[in-house]
Amino acid sequence: MPYLNLRLVTRLKLVPLIVSMMVLLLTVILVFVINHIQTNNQQAVLESAASRQADLLRDQVNSDIDFIGSAANFFSIKLSFKLE
Repeated sequence: MPYLNLRLVTRLKLVPLIVSMMVLLLTVILVFVINHIQTNNQQAVLESAASRQADLLRDQVNSDIDFIGSAANFFSIKLSFKLE
């Protein structure tokens, strides 16, 4: 009889240990998966922001070029009137 009792006690001590190890393993797997997802999301956001900033800079440069061209046309017309 004492042998069965010792076996039951050993089993009762192992169950929480096994469950704890399973929860720990599941936690580690979830942390790695979430880290991978966050890394991909962060890369996508960075690429989107860089693309948006490049588009804004391109628009600003084109606007400046148009402004410079308009000023050049204005001054060339003004100079042509003075020369004539």
